[in-house]
Amino acid sequence: MTAHDDPFAALLDDWRDDRASDADLYRALSDSMRRSARRALDITLLERPNEDDVDEAVTIAFLELLRNGPGAVNRSLRGLANRIAYRRGQDVGRKLIRQREQIEDVRRELEVVAPTAVEETEHERLEQIYDQLEACMNELTDAQRDVIDSVVRGQESLSDWTSQRGVTYEAGRRMQSRALKKLKDCVMARLGAH
Repeated sequence: MTAHDDPFAALLDDWRDDRASDADLYRALSDSMRRSARRALDITLLERPNEDDVDEAVTIAFLELLRNGPGAVNRSLRGLANRIAYRRGQDVGRKLIRQREQIEDVRRELEVVAPTAVEETEHERLEQIYDQLEACMNELTDAQRDVIDSVVRGQESLSDWTSQRGVTYEAGRRMQSRALKKLKDCVMARLGAH
């Protein structure tokens, strides 16, 4: 077969002389490039590739072929196009493997932090305690509720709380201590009843 009998040699000549458009080039080379990209993906992934991934590899390869221009062709236009498609297929395959590994890493991390049945039970128990604590707050005096809300929950210092209310520090400390004990006894009694 002479160079003029080879449609790809004629296409290369047309490309060199700007008689062949990018669309002409793509139509002539795309099937062959797809086979090369698909084969590379198949070997890299060890499974039949998704056609979208094949398309991605071929698109990248074709744009690379255009960037290189006809001067990059030493012997065979189709051979160069297929070699580029094969390499870009490998690249896409490696990228997919990295993505899968990242997804697997995230899955493993989520498994580590996923709540276990014991943790779920513990959190449910904490919510029950909190519900009972809220109910028990109603059994405190107004001053006891105030010291719990401001100092314990609001994290205001006891000395600031006592000075703002004109109470001695010692009286405020005793009030806080009694309020906490009363809450504890109330919550324990309610939980014991349930």
